Amino acid sequence: TFSVIADYYKGHQAILPKPPFVSMHVIKGGYGDGTEIKTTMRLMGQTYTYHQQVTEPEIGRILRETDLNSEEYSQFTVDPGPTPDCCNVTITSYFVDPGGLKGAMMRLFHPIIVQRIFQNELRNLAAYVRQHKATIHSS
Repeated sequence: TFSVIADYYKGHQAILPKPPFVSMHVIKGGYGDGTEIKTTMRLMGQTYTYHQQVTEPEIGRILRETDLNSEEYSQFTVDPGPTPDCCNVTITSYFVDPGGLKGAMMRLFHPIIVQRIFQNELRNLAAYVRQHKATIHSS
């Protein structure tokens, strides 16, 4: 499962929920640590573009996509599951609170929106892993 998330050319592209994701382009690298990507999302009528650097704070377990312009990030953590063919994946995010009214709106709506996106991404990941099980385990 980690290999799917870390593969920015194929696996990660396949699990992104569309919408709100519009595109993701690999700028540098393409697998795990050191990868650089540009991601575009469309939410509530606005388009957001993120230029992100991928790091692996714990190799093979944690993958973090940090926006180079804001220090905001999303993080994927893959832990062993109850059986050898299962795992638990957690997606978290951090955003910079701009304060004021905009900050208050973000604190109110950001968790709801992001949770929905992450739930869809986890569903897509589970479906992708089930569909490509033989290929993922042999690589």
